[in-house]
Amino acid sequence: MGKNIALIGMPSCGKSSIGRALAKKLKYKLVDTDKYIVKKSGKSIKELFAIGEDYFREIETEVIKEVSMEEGKVISTGGGVILKRENMRALRKNSVIVFIDRNPKQLLKSKKLKNRPLLAEDTNKIYDLYNERIHLYRRYADITVENNGYFKGCIEEILKKLKV
Repeated sequence: MGKNIALIGMPSCGKSSIGRALAKKLKYKLVDTDKYIVKKSGKSIKELFAIGEDYFREIETEVIKEVSMEEGKVISTGGGVILKRENMRALRKNSVIVFIDRNPKQLLKSKKLKNRPLLAEDTNKIYDLYNERIHLYRRYADITVENNGYFKGCIEEILKKLKV
């Protein structure tokens, strides 16, 4: 296949876990952009957001441009990557973009949601965030899969839609 597989979706929709499983199955390298940002900046996501969301988004864009230039990667992106058209243009050049759709009720079940900077004060903001972003996820997706239950089924559906 050669092209990258870029995973987009809401915080806690399963991008990192699904990314690991896909990378292993396809023998691709996994790049988790949030982890890459932490490594590159030497600061946690929370610390970067404390400086400012715009600051974080600038670093995120640099990382997206960098990791999207090569091939044979599964790229697990942050939930807000779709907020900058520049990010999506960079990903689109060399990636199949997979939207992992998980409804807000399922997202709320994640124990990690409180660790997300935009949701730390009130995890119920997930509903607003979902409604603000859903049209962008759908617009940029080449493939959409639901992850509201069976994890392996989601991975199988992605592979089927990728025709690998």
